[in-house]
Amino acid sequence: MTGTHRSRPESYSIGRFDNGEPYVVLPLGHIWTTHPEADEIGLVIYRERSGGRHCRAMTAVDCERALAVATRHKEGIDGQGRRVSAEVKRRAPTVVSKLRKGLQKLSASSQGGAGAQRKMFVLTWNPRPDEMSPAELDEHREYWLDKIRSTEGDAKSDGWWSTGSRSSGIDEGDDLILFLHGAGGGIIASGTATSEVYEDPADGTNWIDVEWEHWVAAEDCLPVELLRSYVAPRFFEHAPRGSGQRLSDGEAASLRQAWQDLLEQPPSLSGDEAGVQVSGGRTVPEGAISRAEVNRYERSRWARAQCLSYYGCRCQVCSLDFEERYGELGRGFMHVHHVTPLHEIAGDPNYRLDPIQHLRPVCPNCHAMLHRPKDRTLTVEELCELIDVGPDEGAGN
Repeated sequence: MTGTHRSRPESYSIGRFDNGEPYVVLPLGHIWTTHPEADEIGLVIYRERSGGRHCRAMTAVDCERALAVATRHKEGIDGQGRRVSAEVKRRAPTVVSKLRKGLQKLSASSQGGAGAQRKMFVLTWNPRPDEMSPAELDEHREYWLDKIRSTEGDAKSDGWWSTGSRSSGIDEGDDLILFLHGAGGGIIASGTATSEVYEDPADGTNWIDVEWEHWVAAEDCLPVELLRSYVAPRFFEHAPRGSGQRLSDGEAASLRQAWQDLLEQPPSLSGDEAGVQVSGGRTVPEGAISRAEVNRYERSRWARAQCLSYYGCRCQVCSLDFEERYGELGRGFMHVHHVTPLHEIAGDPNYRLDPIQHLRPVCPNCHAMLHRPKDRTLTVEELCELIDVGPDEGAGN
């Protein structure tokens, strides 16, 4: 579905885009939707010239993303910590209510279509490497590598996992995702339950059988920062405290889409390709741990997919398009660059990454030049000026 309705659509009605993805029509009004963070979410399908009624077609992913934005606006701030207008703040609680109702409508629609919707549960893994012996570390690494190898392509791997204190509620066929705790944590695997929860008679612990479908390396995970800011902010506001917790249907739908987007991307680039300075065979943070965190954002498969889907694979500094230059060989190749200055996010527990606002596509040469100064990172605009790209020439303008 494209374009704008001439007649006012029915609020909270359910439809489907050409790709089959369901959407709900939400009357979000013009005040909140004119804020830059809200303007890009969903598809405008009706707008009165008087500016009063403003309807958008919103998928579950759109609703969850908008919910994170509107929740911040309720507190009077945007994703950069800046104050929003009094009108936007006043409108935000109503928007939150409508978005939650929209998620309920989408959930009810999916359950009424093809039977009951599969539930999604989060399993957790907390290896605590600092407490392990070298032999135990090797065992964990080998287990992880084996799972990555055994789930390549369409292959699947059987296994089992602890459900923590959960002793019931997971049915055969329910979706399971695996969350890795610790530095660099996030979603690293997904699968399907092939049993109900059962108790180990030897020690009374709870377990479930799993058919693993996908495992990824740590650097290719769906990072917890993105889960908190963009995908499922309510569930991942704090790291899961135990295995076996269930996601809401709305956040489960959002996470399924984000995980699928990640899996459709090629594995992360190597350190030197991603603009990370390398010395003596190891990655060197540029003076602070925050640099390493930004590198994670730039190398995230999922964040990269969201950024390139929005901006396209053209360098925002020099306008290079690798497909135009190299043909099929260059299709889809491009780095992404985190544009927020490091001092604004270092140590900020409230920082939430938005791949559209905070990332830009840049070619490897321009990316290296942006990070080359030792005392700071150049802005995209500064680098455009250095190579004499005018306002009508640069892709970033």
